[in-house]
Amino acid sequence: MRSAKLWGFALISMCAVLLLAGGAAAIPTTINYQGLLEEDGTPVEGSESVTFRIYDGATGGSLLWEEPQTVNFDAGVFSVLLGSTLPITSSVFDGSRRWISVSVAGGAELLPRGEIVSVGYAYHAASSDSASYADAAGHSLTSDYAVSANNAS
Repeated sequence: MRSAKLWGFALISMCAVLLLAGGAAAIPTTINYQGLLEEDGTPVEGSESVTFRIYDGATGGSLLWEEPQTVNFDAGVFSVLLGSTLPITSSVFDGSRRWISVSVAGGAELLPRGEIVSVGYAYHAASSDSASYADAAGHSLTSDYAVSANNAS
C-alpha cells in the first residue's frame, strides 16, 4: 500500500512539473509571412533569393532587421518563417509601429512596405509584460505562485 501512495505522489509531482514547464514555454521567435509574387502579371515559379527587412517607417526610416532567404514559389504563392536564419531580437518590436519590405534577387524594394500588425501571441505578451497582472492573482503574494510574478519584467 505504501508503494501505491508513493507512486501516486510521484505521478502527481510529475504532472505538476510538466504543467509548470508548459506554462513557462517561450513564445515563438519567428514570424510567418506569406504572399503572392507576380512579374508582369504572371505568377513566379521556382525559387528565388528574397531579402526581407523590417523598418521603423512606412517610407525611409531606420533598418532594424534583415534576412535573406531562398524562397520557393508555387503559382506565385510563398510562405516563409522570418527569423529562421537570423533571429529577430526583442528590441525590433518595442511597441512602435513596424513595416516589412521585400526585395527579390537583389532588385529594388517592392512597394509599398507592409505594416506588421498584432497576432494572438502579442495579446498574451502585452498582459504578461507587467507584474501588475500578477498582483491581481489570488495567490500571487502569499505562496509559491509569487515566484512567477518575480520573473515578470
